[in-house]
Amino acid sequence: MKKYLAILLATMVIVACEQEKTTPTLSVTPTDLEFSSEGGSKTVKVQTNTDWTLTTDGSDWYTVSPTEGSGDTEVTVTLNNYTDASVRTAQIKFEADGLVETLAILQNRPETPKDPTELSFSIRAYAQDYTIPAPKGFTYKIVLNGEGLSLVSSDAENIILHFDANTTGQNRDFSVTVLTTDDIKLENATFRQSWRSLESLFLTRYSSPASPFQSPTTMTLWMVTSTSRSPTLPVRSSMPME
Repeated sequence: MKKYLAILLATMVIVACEQEKTTPTLSVTPTDLEFSSEGGSKTVKVQTNTDWTLTTDGSDWYTVSPTEGSGDTEVTVTLNNYTDASVRTAQIKFEADGLVETLAILQNRPETPKDPTELSFSIRAYAQDYTIPAPKGFTYKIVLNGEGLSLVSSDAENIILHFDANTTGQNRDFSVTVLTTDDIKLENATFRQSWRSLESLFLTRYSSPASPFQSPTTMTLWMVTSTSRSPTLPVRSSMPME
């Protein structure tokens, strides 16, 4: 009788051990990842005693590798650069033999500057396109102020503006304000357009000869130029005549 009891006890111990060995386990560490707007890569550790798989929420702004495995595994999560004005989040589910663990991902918005960039330009009166730098690392919107100013195009690098010809007879002022999509000012550009555009002009004056039968002895050149703001003062240059 004792022999049968011993055999029965041993059998129960073996069965219990086998059941303990086959009980699935799953853990993911850490359970949340936070990224800056620049993105980058971070890893989580999957610990399990069986095969596992993961499922993303379908977002295309991050990648995960590997997406399945067996036993303990390190999984890498990589995020792209982000330029919008709000945080974005995602969830990844890990599954192993009926067990589920969730990894939460958060990416912060770009950090806005304490003070916006201030730009100032002077332009001539004729119609023209003008390029200014775009704020780096942001999705932005543009507000134009001033009649005769329009937007040609914009991208991550540049903002191209068009100014109509100034035929008003006086200087006119414009402003361009660049904002985040939630109205935080990133850049402010002011323009003054002159009411005239002058080209370089040379004026020649000859000195009077001592007698009407002599040739001029000195030639004086006066040069008048124009900048985008105002004409320069005449510059005098004298040279002897042979």
